[in-house]
Amino acid sequence: MSWRKRRKLPTTIQVHMLDDDRVEVFGRRMNMAQKILLQNTLQQTKRKQKYKIPNALALPLQKLAMDNKWEYEGIPVLLLQLKDQLRTRKLDPFHTDDKPHFTKLWKELHTHQQDGVAQIIQYYKGIALLADDMGLGKTHQGVAIALYYMMEGRVLVVCPSYLRFHWENALTEIGGIPPKDVLVIKKTEEKPICRFNIISYDMLPRDKCEVNKTKFSMLICDESHYVKNRKAKRTKAMMHIAKQCKRILFMTGTPALNRPIELFSQMHMIRPVFAKYSTHFAKRYCDGKMTDYGYDDRGHSCDEELNWLLKKVYMVRRLKRDVLNLPKKTRHTVILEINEGLLTDIRDGFAKWKKMNRELMFIQDTAIKNKKNHERKALVSELFRMTALAKVEAMQRWVKDLIEQDKPFLFFGYHMNTLDMMEDACRGKSYIRIDGSTSSEKRQQSVLKFQRGDAKIALLSIMAAGTGITMTAASIVVFGELFWVPGVMIQAEDRVHRLSQKHPVDIYHLLGKDTLDDHIFKNLISKLKTLDALVDKREDRTLEGETTTEFEESVIEI
Repeated sequence: MSWRKRRKLPTTIQVHMLDDDRVEVFGRRMNMAQKILLQNTLQQTKRKQKYKIPNALALPLQKLAMDNKWEYEGIPVLLLQLKDQLRTRKLDPFHTDDKPHFTKLWKELHTHQQDGVAQIIQYYKGIALLADDMGLGKTHQGVAIALYYMMEGRVLVVCPSYLRFHWENALTEIGGIPPKDVLVIKKTEEKPICRFNIISYDMLPRDKCEVNKTKFSMLICDESHYVKNRKAKRTKAMMHIAKQCKRILFMTGTPALNRPIELFSQMHMIRPVFAKYSTHFAKRYCDGKMTDYGYDDRGHSCDEELNWLLKKVYMVRRLKRDVLNLPKKTRHTVILEINEGLLTDIRDGFAKWKKMNRELMFIQDTAIKNKKNHERKALVSELFRMTALAKVEAMQRWVKDLIEQDKPFLFFGYHMNTLDMMEDACRGKSYIRIDGSTSSEKRQQSVLKFQRGDAKIALLSIMAAGTGITMTAASIVVFGELFWVPGVMIQAEDRVHRLSQKHPVDIYHLLGKDTLDDHIFKNLISKLKTLDALVDKREDRTLEGETTTEFEESVIEI
């Protein structure tokens, strides 16, 4: 393949919405004369890279762009029309007397839960994303909304496999639905014949799944970030079902785990008119652009406008700090000193990584570049595994010291070997373990055992036990390993920081010095800052905490 010269991008004026009354204007790829012309048009005394101005001052910009043959990326017309319509929106008095099941549960809900249910029913007509912070009772609200619309037809609940029986219990115990009207689908050939049908994400895309042949009135997706990838089979299967449903409720405490593009598939299924094409969405909200590797949609842009769109058209979201008077959550960063002999392979891996990065800058052939990228990903995965092995002995020492304090705590790891080694450190103590091989029944039994106080140590997989459980019997969370996605880390720590927690919560991140942890932790901090600004317009949260270093005498002597 011949080397293609990249097209020079044109001078552009980009305008996006900040709130109902203000916009932000960004002049891109402008020379000094063009910048001065833009400044004078906006009647600004000081030249800036971005201007935050009242709506009225931005009106002449489209004509300015046309006169100078610049590109103009303005606010979509649909949003401008919507802004005027929603200005005076308010909740009406809510009447529930004609729905006995719903009325009974409504009276038991907290005030913020009632408000959330009312917004979804009145503002969004049962088609919304319920994105309340972890621990605010999304399941109760989801059950209430399902009860409100249950007479319209069959309801399908899609959730991770480990939450199927949790939803069965919620519908029967919280919602008062007779068990005969609730079906947990365990086989693809099983027909969804009940009023409420529950199925896992993994089962949905299978060829013989009867659910895909059935029409439902309402679709509820718990942990809806599972359909973040628009190209995944489960997402395509979900889109097929969502198109036929009159009501759609997506539920997740982390709408985007990693980057804004993960919101597209959820927004497309809920209200496709505002998120119709992925490339259009990516260009405006993900800084989408063509690169040597293909179309890059991993960035972010127009964050305030996307936040406005989510909150006005799609999402009901409240934060714990605004709703509950929960105990304080404090994060601690613990640097583990690693024996020099265990770092040799990791340092060799870093050297190979740097060499690959340099080589990729000069490779022009697409096939060779893709192959080299695949090799780089495999190398990073191997460094991730080697980091866990290198610091496992230091983790054991730290955890044994914590065990001696006789306080209940959660330990999160990613690799099975890490959990195995921590299990060895807990011998003789009462503990539970939940990983990917734990059945749904044993998982629930283990949670109850921990909550009763029969076990004081919980060894948990970040991926298998980071959602869907409440572990408020503990107020200490230890992350022996990190994961690349900030949403996964936040979800895991909020197993303890939620309703019914009475004690201050301490979060400990155990980082191996001079290992891949250094890169992952910096990456997590940066990603979390971007997502917080996008979804919540907040700047008060970081994974960084008070840093301490754990030394071991044998290490110091070496």
